[in-house]
Amino acid sequence: MSPETQTETAALADFMINHVGLEVLAEDLANTPIAVVPEGKRLESLKPLLDEYRARPERITGLSEHITLDSLIEHIKAHDTTQAVVFISREPARAVAVYDYMSGNGTASSVETEPNWRAWRAIHDFPLSREWKLWSRASGSKMGQGEFAAFVEDRILDILPAPDLTVTPNSEADTRLQELARLLNGTFAGPERMMELARGLVVHETSRVGEVINTNSGEGSIIFEEEHTDGAGQ
Repeated sequence: MSPETQTETAALADFMINHVGLEVLAEDLANTPIAVVPEGKRLESLKPLLDEYRARPERITGLSEHITLDSLIEHIKAHDTTQAVVFISREPARAVAVYDYMSGNGTASSVETEPNWRAWRAIHDFPLSREWKLWSRASGSKMGQGEFAAFVEDRILDILPAPDLTVTPNSEADTRLQELARLLNGTFAGPERMMELARGLVVHETSRVGEVINTNSGEGSIIFEEEHTDGAGQ
C-alpha cells in the first residue's frame, strides 16, 4: 500500500471514529452502558451483547407447563425457596408458581423483603370436564322456558339427588349444605324437582290484610301477609 493510500485510509478511519463510530455512554461496564449506534443514532443498551459472553445466565427465567397437578407439585418441591409463591385462580382455573416472587427474608409485608424479577414460573391449567364447561357457560345466561327445559333435560344426569337435611352430616360438604339450607330457610332440588321446575312453573299468591284499632288509646295497626305456593301447594 502506497503512502498516499495509507494516508487516505487513515483519514477515513479517523472520520469514521470521530463522526460515525460507536459512542459508549458509561464510565464502566458495571453501570449498564448505552451505545449510540450509527443507524439513526438510536440509544441501545449493551447488556444483551454482554450477556452473550457470560458463562451462565445471570438468573433463572422461563416458564414450564405441567399437564398434571402432581407434576407441578414435584416441580415446586424441587425448586422450593423462601422466594417462591403459588397462586390459584378460579377463572381461569390455573395454578401458577412464581419462584422469584420476592427476595430477602420474611414475608411479602416484611421490611426485609424486596421485589424480585418474577420471571421464573411454572403453571398447571386444571382440566375442566365438558359438564363443568356447559353449566358454567349457562350460568347467568337468560333462557326462555322451553330452552331451559331442554337444557335441564339434556343435562339431568349431571344433577345430584337432593341431600337429606334431616340426618347428621358425615362430611364437611354435607355440613356446609345443611348450613346453607338453614340460612336460606329452604331446601335443595334434586333431578325430579328440577324437571318439574323446567317444564312449568306455577306460582299461587295469597294476600291477607287485617286492621286492628284500640278505641281507648286510638292506636291502630295494619297487618299485611303475602304467601307464595307452587302448583302443589307447597
